[in-house]
Amino acid sequence: MMTILPFLKDVLPLAVSLVERPGDGESKKEEVKEIVFSLFDSFGIDLPFDDDILDHILDYAIDFVVDFFNDRVWTMPKRNTKKLKDEELTIDELYERYQNEIRKKAGFFFEKFREKISSFEDLYQAICSIFCYARKTWNKDKGSFSAHLKSTINRKVIDLIQGIPLPGCSDAPFDILKTEYKSRCRLEDFEEKDR
Repeated sequence: MMTILPFLKDVLPLAVSLVERPGDGESKKEEVKEIVFSLFDSFGIDLPFDDDILDHILDYAIDFVVDFFNDRVWTMPKRNTKKLKDEELTIDELYERYQNEIRKKAGFFFEKFREKISSFEDLYQAICSIFCYARKTWNKDKGSFSAHLKSTINRKVIDLIQGIPLPGCSDAPFDILKTEYKSRCRLEDFEEKDR
């Protein structure tokens, strides 16, 4: 038993790293178990107990290693952004700082124009796109990002409700309006004219 534990301590992190990919948690766990059992066979390590017991131990050990990797290896440590200015933040950090305001704005506009907007999720995604546009167009010399974001969201959501697409989205615009509020083409637009 004593030779098995140091072996597992060295092998499990390597095996977990080898099979890492997004998703597929249970199938990755089975792949790690296959690696461990094949290494036991390759190195001629005989277990003093049944394979089912090792399988049960591996379930917990793999979860422990994966949790450790998730907390300390596979994620970048977050930096403290509280004292940083908006212009010093990455777009992800800036979104994290303003996500509550974005959600509040989405809630406000959804309540105000509920009868015209197809869903809260569509509106929220459109406002997230407006956030990216506001970040791109913000000039720190002309004012705070907070004020720029609020005015940009107000203007662009009203544009969307009037059927005007977001900047940069004219080929595949965000479609937040219910069908009955979209501008309709007239039949004569498709009829052939006399030649």
